[in-house]
Amino acid sequence: MTRFSAAAAAAAAFALAAPLAAQTAPAAGPAPAPESVTRAQGEDSMRGLFAQLDANHDGAIDSAEIKGALDALKAQGAPAGVIAHFQKMFDQADPGKTGKISLDAWVKSRMAAFDRADTNHDGKLDAAELAAVQSTLDGAK
Repeated sequence: MTRFSAAAAAAAAFALAAPLAAQTAPAAGPAPAPESVTRAQGEDSMRGLFAQLDANHDGAIDSAEIKGALDALKAQGAPAGVIAHFQKMFDQADPGKTGKISLDAWVKSRMAAFDRADTNHDGKLDAAELAAVQSTLDGAK
């Protein structure tokens, strides 16, 4: 299995989760790792990812769509620990266990994760912070 890129690690931390979107996206090689990701870029990515995950376009990510995303990760050969990490991301966005995640709840949850990863609190994830996220994801394997 190929190692997830720093961009994919950022996905795990605050869900720039291109692998999750792969349930509808064509397979492609890893994107070049960004040098940094601003909070605004992260939020824009979260909104775009939400739109991809909300396959029926009803304004919520439901349990069937979550299952589809996790199944796509499994099909890509993601290790169980990585899949569990993504399941945790969905659980964090749905603390009431309603089985539906609104756009606002998704963005709020993922940006809270972004803020935790932004250890120097400068509003962006720099190369070192992205590497730390990668390390966390590598540990989930």
